[in-house]
Amino acid sequence: MKFLFSLFFCFIFTFYFSQENYNTAIGIKGGYPSFGSLNIKHRLKKKDNSSLFHPSIEASIGGSAIGVSSSGIIVEGAYELNSPLKEDGLEWYYGGGIVIGIVKEADINTEFGMKNSLLTGLKGVIGIEYTFEDFPLNIALDTGPLILFTPNISFTWTGGLAIRYCLFNK
Repeated sequence: MKFLFSLFFCFIFTFYFSQENYNTAIGIKGGYPSFGSLNIKHRLKKKDNSSLFHPSIEASIGGSAIGVSSSGIIVEGAYELNSPLKEDGLEWYYGGGIVIGIVKEADINTEFGMKNSLLTGLKGVIGIEYTFEDFPLNIALDTGPLILFTPNISFTWTGGLAIRYCLFNK
């Protein structure tokens, strides 16, 4: 009961002080190459009107959608540049980063026919996000190329939908 009361109090407190320009937002992200990921996005400097692009970092950790059995874990990190559009709360962004994880691969030389492999790659991203003005919620949709170096060199296209709660506002 104490936990629920504390959670409710934190939610009301954050909601009361919310604005559309967040510093940090945390939530979930689904898509490819990772699904069901915990996701966080943090703006590196305060948003001002003197520059067109505002830097941010985004990170996700979650299940793997790559591999034979689609099991494993992937960590993604990206540096992004955000730019506002004419509509308040609407921004587009682009950037790139890394993908690191552990995935299962087929291997006939092992007892169970599977082995764990290291997954590494580089990811590009372009997307659009909207932050609600009256509620501390941020929704983002992005896509981009992914080049994998291990376990096999390959090229694929990624995409994701993030729903995040704005924690710290400007």
